[in-house]
Amino acid sequence: MLEQVQIKQRIVGGIVLLSLSIILVPLLMDDPREEVKILESNVAPWPEEQP
Repeated sequence: MLEQVQIKQRIVGGIVLLSLSIILVPLLMDDPREEVKILESNVAPWPEEQP
């Protein structure tokens, strides 16, 4: 009886750890500093300063 409880606890613990890793690993791997690059624009270029 005691062995069955320990097996169930290990299974539940494994499921919890697996679930947390599925949620947290993509968050850690995602780069929040992604830059958006504009390839084409209809806006006039920034004017150069006259000395």
